[in-house]
Amino acid sequence: WVLDRAPRLWALHYDSGRLVIARRPGNEAHLHVAGFSTPHPAHCLSIMGWVERSVELSGGTDVAILEDTCRTKGGDECVFSLSWQ
Repeated sequence: WVLDRAPRLWALHYDSGRLVIARRPGNEAHLHVAGFSTPHPAHCLSIMGWVERSVELSGGTDVAILEDTCRTKGGDECVFSLSWQ
């Protein structure tokens, strides 16, 4: 439920960039943050924490989120892999 609404929540809180959720089979997803004007490593950590806790509050357990690529480390966009039980 939260993941389906996350892109709209992004637009309510930020005036640049967009959040794209790519659902995978089972309990997995990739999150893409593209075009955010001023990325910072702390912001990426904040996103990871928000996603992890949101999935837990929605009933998910054993939540794992990893940063696959990050603009602050030379990537084209920030991409996170998410899985849960």
